[in-house]
Amino acid sequence: MGGVGRTLRVSILGVKVTEARKYHLSFQVLVPGQPPAAVVALNDRTLDAIRPDQVARTETAPLGTNPEFLNKVFILRLAEPLGNSLTPKLLLHVNLFAMPSIDSTSAGAIIAGKEVDELMGSATLQVRGDVAARLLRGER
Repeated sequence: MGGVGRTLRVSILGVKVTEARKYHLSFQVLVPGQPPAAVVALNDRTLDAIRPDQVARTETAPLGTNPEFLNKVFILRLAEPLGNSLTPKLLLHVNLFAMPSIDSTSAGAIIAGKEVDELMGSATLQVRGDVAARLLRGER
């Protein structure tokens, strides 16, 4: 049980966007080879369905181009296969969502009869080698 109790601390230092909208971020810890969950916008029901200790979401920030989130630090549990790996790799998937624009003449995407937030950007960050090994030992 090498991965039991191992966590990754994610801190939001800042976000800068060009269009003033209401934004939120989502995070997901992945094991190598695992695709991110097919998540359009995380809500409480979505979190229950996909490993709630390996995903997180900020609240929706007020309208602006420099969204400030009250929740800036998240602790995510690392996947079990990661802890057993001889060459550890940490993968963190990050999504930036925006609520539909007030100025837009068209509605946002409709999924299951509901308007959903727009995916503005997405990235998968990889930490490996010595840095990953240090993090898995609990060092900074």
